Amino acid sequence: MSTESQELDTQSQAIEQVNSGSISLTDLLKVIAGKPKPFDLPEKLPLPAILSDQEKEALAHLPEVFGAVVPDTKRRITLFELPKMLEERLIIDRLVKMLMWRSKHFRTTFLNHFDVEAEDKGLVDEDTQRDSDGHYLVPNEVAIPDSRHRFTWEIAQGAPFVSVSKLKEMSEDPDSGFTRADYLALTEVPKPARVLSEEKTLAAIKENPGLLEHLVKAVTPGRLIGSFHLRNLK
Repeated sequence: MSTESQELDTQSQAIEQVNSGSISLTDLLKVIAGKPKPFDLPEKLPLPAILSDQEKEALAHLPEVFGAVVPDTKRRITLFELPKMLEERLIIDRLVKMLMWRSKHFRTTFLNHFDVEAEDKGLVDEDTQRDSDGHYLVPNEVAIPDSRHRFTWEIAQGAPFVSVSKLKEMSEDPDSGFTRADYLALTEVPKPARVLSEEKTLAAIKENPGLLEHLVKAVTPGRLIGSFHLRNLK
């Protein structure tokens, strides 16, 4: 069966569910949205890097400057204290940046591990969705020996998105077959802007199934979303 035929069958089944009242707008959009366009994969998957000499130096000096000025009353900062506070702040800023950077690469190390494990177990192929860094969007976890913790790679399905501005643009194109009346039939205007209405959209499609073909053009499919966590063992 061709892709076009599959899409027509999918839309026909969706219309049947709309007519029977057995589908919500969110589920309808999931049905008609199709698969998201894959990200362009990076030429080389990211690898963690090492600390710079400046970052190592900042770590070494932190105990010397941390909390050097902590007034126990509400008062002015003295001229003698200002250089100490500057030194502490510069080191803190460098370390905060370093820790955020390290957290990102810490995540990369584990996601590379999960990627290799998924490949070794035959859980992925060329059609498996990946994130923008090229990591497989397949759930996984690893328990830490002699601890009550585990690192997890958790996957959630993002919701499809309907571009109301795309619907409006289509309604202003005389060749689109989608009219201003159709646009108004699918949307409503709670402040501050017009949005898609579930009640109106389902009712309009039930009355005019051809609207579904136009709605498909304004839908962006939801992507799988991966999130990396440190969690307690179940």
